[in-house]
Amino acid sequence: MDKKVGPDFWDGVEVTAFEDVVKAVDAVLLKDISEDTSGIWPSMFAYFDSDPENPLTPRELVQYWSWLTEEERIEHIFQFFA
Repeated sequence: MDKKVGPDFWDGVEVTAFEDVVKAVDAVLLKDISEDTSGIWPSMFAYFDSDPENPLTPRELVQYWSWLTEEERIEHIFQFFA
């Protein structure tokens, strides 16, 4: 069985614009953040989304959180509920 490779390989495949994918990811993350029953994620989002001229995206929040050490995360959690 020969696999079709070349310019015609993607014929008939609907390609979604990258911006649409990013918007879909943000929508899912924002839904998950808002439905968090612990209150930590909604509090974090509200805390970090403080610049109306440059609104925070859910992707940016998750990315930032992943860069923090465990100690830094705990410090932030204490700030959210202080």
